Amino acid sequence: MATTTPLSQSEGAVCTTAALAYPIIIDTLRKSREIRSSKDDAEQEQRELIAFKLKLTNPLANTVPAYLKKQTSELEDYAQRVLLDPNGIIRTSLEESNQVSAFINHLFSYVSHKTKTRSTRRACMVVPHIPTDENTPKPWGLISVWATPRYTENGTTYIDFVFVWRTVEAFIGLPYSLYGSIRLAEDLVNQIREKFKALDGKANIGLGELNY
Repeated sequence: MATTTPLSQSEGAVCTTAALAYPIIIDTLRKSREIRSSKDDAEQEQRELIAFKLKLTNPLANTVPAYLKKQTSELEDYAQRVLLDPNGIIRTSLEESNQVSAFINHLFSYVSHKTKTRSTRRACMVVPHIPTDENTPKPWGLISVWATPRYTENGTTYIDFVFVWRTVEAFIGLPYSLYGSIRLAEDLVNQIREKFKALDGKANIGLGELNY
């Protein structure tokens, strides 16, 4: 499979940081001949990377691209209003269904070895989707979040994340939603770390890879 039908550049990228990923993705979107085009509501042609996957190996470093450095406060405001604040646009629905606390508690119990049932398939949050009164779909930007611990020989536990978003505009939409993903993952890991500190004062836990 890897030799006869390999994945192409238009289907995914692996980068150390988000700042490095943005220009690569935009350049891929501009130049790739394999991208299938579609039309928006105004009949304008748009180029889409379908089911594109981005893996960041060091997500906490250089989270903002150079061309948006002056808008860092706006990026942080977006993350707070949408994903971090308990009353945030998307966070509200996750808090109402207790998914956030269940997510954190399950990962904590997994990495602290306090339970015999250690499947991480349950460490998942799904953003509820309620169609409109006209019975048309109207999903939020974020679809789901999944996480799993990864252990290292030095005793540090890293938690890898997977964020699934619906199609976003690349030049501005991607930086905002990816920045929000990084900040949410960081917040969730910090909450797990705090539970460890309350338990025994030790918390060798960090944010691992982030897949978007």
